[in-house]
Amino acid sequence: MRGGDPIVVTQALCDSTPPVGLDELRDLLAGKSAYKSSSGIEIAAGDLDALVGSPLLAVDLLPQLFGDDDTKVREAAITGFVKRMYRSHQVHGVEIDEVAGLPVAKFKFQYDTPPLESPMRFGMLAVASVMSDFEAKMPQLLDRYQELQSDVKSDGGSEHGPINVLHLACTDEKATIAADDESAACAEAISASVKSMGEACGLKYVNVFAHESKQLPRYYTYTAAKEYAEDPLYRGCRPTLAHLLELSRLQNYELTRIPTFNRDLHIYSGAVTGGSRQMPQLLLRRITHSKDVMDGGLERITTKALDGLDLAVLDPRGNTCSSSRIYVNSIPEIAAVGGNAAAIVVER
Repeated sequence: MRGGDPIVVTQALCDSTPPVGLDELRDLLAGKSAYKSSSGIEIAAGDLDALVGSPLLAVDLLPQLFGDDDTKVREAAITGFVKRMYRSHQVHGVEIDEVAGLPVAKFKFQYDTPPLESPMRFGMLAVASVMSDFEAKMPQLLDRYQELQSDVKSDGGSEHGPINVLHLACTDEKATIAADDESAACAEAISASVKSMGEACGLKYVNVFAHESKQLPRYYTYTAAKEYAEDPLYRGCRPTLAHLLELSRLQNYELTRIPTFNRDLHIYSGAVTGGSRQMPQLLLRRITHSKDVMDGGLERITTKALDGLDLAVLDPRGNTCSSSRIYVNSIPEIAAVGGNAAAIVVER
């Protein structure tokens, strides 16, 4: 499967159509060639918006191209990653710049809700080769961040609390037996420097991800709510995924995450905190970028969710659960004849 790339193989295990491979992705971003899948989905050469919206994009491949020798590919990969992560939001432009010698993407965004409810927010994605680069340059990076975010008009931002975001991508971390813990320890050191300026920058959270060639990125999230300490609930979550999965609604549960192949699908064993119910529940939450939800895709998505629950029951953390709940967030808008999408979902 696409040369045996672990990221592509992992997604191919979860999807009926294999995703775009790394070499094909590089050619697409460089504008050298188009892509056509076996199912007939086409993406024109250099059409970044079509790629961002395609269910065939294995988004975890993009960080492999953040350090590409071709500037066009590198900048398109960074821009595409931001747009994909914030696809369900209103993104007002992504600009590539350089801060403290590091390539960065600057962008403004709003939640896709009425303007009065959604202040304008500022985000930045900075890229470095190793964690130590961030540790050395964080003061300069945060000084510039504070200048840039202060220029963003944010009506009502203060009453919403911290609303801005910072993503730090490390592209050349070495894999070791304890790679996850080692990367987390380095990220903790970075978050300590963020803590002193986080409030002034209006930072809601800092997301750090460490990447090694042909391996899945490792994600760590440090939130203002925890005084910029890591939130273990978000360990392994891509930027915005926790928001899209509405994990905050599970705060009344004591959660234990059960590993899955599909990174868009999260399964938890959840026990009600302080409740009378003793048996935990299986809680499945996932996002889908499929555009055929109301045209045959719903059955496929539901079947895969049920298959995921069947596998979770085999895990010692899931075999004591008494019931299960499924939550699916479709990123593309769902359109149904007569506008009665909910009725069709119930019927199927």
